Parts: sequence; structure tokens; C-alpha cells
Amino acid sequence: MIPTRRGGFTLVEGLLTLAVLSVVLLLLLSAFTGTGRAREVLSSRSKEFRQVRLVMDRLGTEIQGAIASPHREESALTCREDKFSGKPAATLVFTALREPESESGRPPSDVVKVRYFPRLSTDGTYLDLHREQSDLPFLGSRIPSREALVAEGLQGFRVEL
Repeated sequence: MIPTRRGGFTLVEGLLTLAVLSVVLLLLLSAFTGTGRAREVLSSRSKEFRQVRLVMDRLGTEIQGAIASPHREESALTCREDKFSGKPAATLVFTALREPESESGRPPSDVVKVRYFPRLSTDGTYLDLHREQSDLPFLGSRIPSREALVAEGLQGFRVEL
């Protein structure tokens, strides 16, 4: 007589099913964590590109407002190549009309000296781009200039004229 089998699974079938299910879940988990990491990397790169684009837009706007006087040599646009640990870098200095204040809506009337210059980051691997603005550039005043960090983590800052 052939032994009849009762409904259910054997222990081996149950363990095999659990092993296959755990491998599938492990693959799904690694896919989700990899996607999350890729999203974080793309988000940080997007932030960096947006930052650089804003700096380039501001720089372009300020250069469009640049002025030079044949009677004042210090008003000329100058570019000086710098070397920071082998990284391509330049300092850009020019005189420009001050941008209008967004709150007041009045046109620019003041002349300022603007300087964009790189500095080596604290860890020494990247360049940070700074912007310095000096009011009353032709008077030789002792008014302190205002400096601000405009971009960080750059591989270089090259200016070609």
C-alpha cells in the first residue's frame, strides 16, 4: 500500500522557501538603499551646480556694469593667475556700478571696486571663491571692505580675457 501524504509542507520545503524569500528581500533592500544614496549624490551635485550658476550669473551681471576710465588706471579690469597647490585659479578685480537695491528700486549710482578671489579650503583639497567689495574705491579711504564666501568646494576658478 502507498503511504498517503497529508496536506502541508515538509521542513526542508519550508526552509528552502524562507531562504529564497530572504535572498529576494535582501536584493530589494540593497536596491532601495542604492537608490537612496544615488538620490543624495545627485541632490548635492544639483545644489553645487545651482550655486556655481548663481555665482556666474552675478559675476556676468557685475561685469556688464563694469566701468573703466582712461584717467584712472585703478579702474581697469585686471586678472591675475594664482596657483594654489597646483589648482587653476585666478583673481579678478574690476570697478563697477553698484547693483540697485531690491527694496528701494532705485538705479545704481555708486561706484564700487569688486574683487573675486580664491582661497584654499580648510582641508586643502578644494578652492573657495570669495567676493570682496570696496566702497569709494578712488578715494583711498579706510572704509573696510566687505568680504563674502560665494562658492565653496571648487576644483578651480579660471578667468580668460
